[in-house]
Amino acid sequence: MALRIRWPAAVRRLGAAIMGALGSRLCLPPVVGVPFVPEIFMSRLANSEKKKALCARLARIEGQLRGLQKLIEQDADCEKVAQQMAAARKALDKSFFSMVGCMIEQGDQSAEQVAEMLTKFA
Repeated sequence: MALRIRWPAAVRRLGAAIMGALGSRLCLPPVVGVPFVPEIFMSRLANSEKKKALCARLARIEGQLRGLQKLIEQDADCEKVAQQMAAARKALDKSFFSMVGCMIEQGDQSAEQVAEMLTKFA
């Protein structure tokens, strides 16, 4: 006979959020049947100067995207629009790899964790 527990609404919402965020990384222990969430260590940018530089870079990219929207609204040539899209995409990629470099410098993620993130998002 399975044990059924009626969890409070806040706990159920938290469980649903965790299940949605983790997806396939969620596993069920064979005995209890309660979802088990493996320990996940999230890294954050600790260096305030690098964090500020990354935010400034993203603000410039935001400006590029606003300019791109104006080009489209003004019926600019598709080649110009494509060129600006490529520039914004490359700038965003550069920001991503800058952030990954900061993570590696901090040393709080293993090489496997960094490689997994690169495989997933790069």
